[in-house]
Amino acid sequence: MKEHLKKIKETIDVERGYSLGTVFTTRNKQYMYDTGTGKVFECGGNEYRILKSLFEQTSLPDKVDGVSEEELEAAYRNIWEMVEAEHILQVSPNLKFVRETDETLRDLLRYDLQQVILELTEQCNMRCRYCIYNEHNEGYRNFSPKAMTWDVAKRAVEYARDNSGDKVAISFYGGEP
Repeated sequence: MKEHLKKIKETIDVERGYSLGTVFTTRNKQYMYDTGTGKVFECGGNEYRILKSLFEQTSLPDKVDGVSEEELEAAYRNIWEMVEAEHILQVSPNLKFVRETDETLRDLLRYDLQQVILELTEQCNMRCRYCIYNEHNEGYRNFSPKAMTWDVAKRAVEYARDNSGDKVAISFYGGEP
């Protein structure tokens, strides 16, 4: 753990933890939003606790209640692998991250949804250079053969229906004819 923790502390500005991102949960999963890349990552419970401490208390804990040293070591290793692979937790010193309260975010998600973008597929035959998924845009994923399932699309539309006001826009992204 000490090795990965040391690497992380040498790479990121722990004192600016508040501006590196935020963590949030849904009913079943925990996520981390990285301010520098604009990416959202699913994370395990231990990674979530570590990142929450970083973002809220600007500290990286040596111990977490109820977590063994081996589990903590694995969590720090996972975080370090994401730092290396995805260049997360690294932002411009001029960037300020303003975070809404959890209650405000819940209310916005629950009642003020205005748009849902369904990415139907990660396949594309065009490879436009302006596309955010093109390999020329550093830090973003490339194309893949993945496609959205009907079940996921249906649940997204139902969620939009149940959590929007009078109007909601449903847009489609991904792939070309």
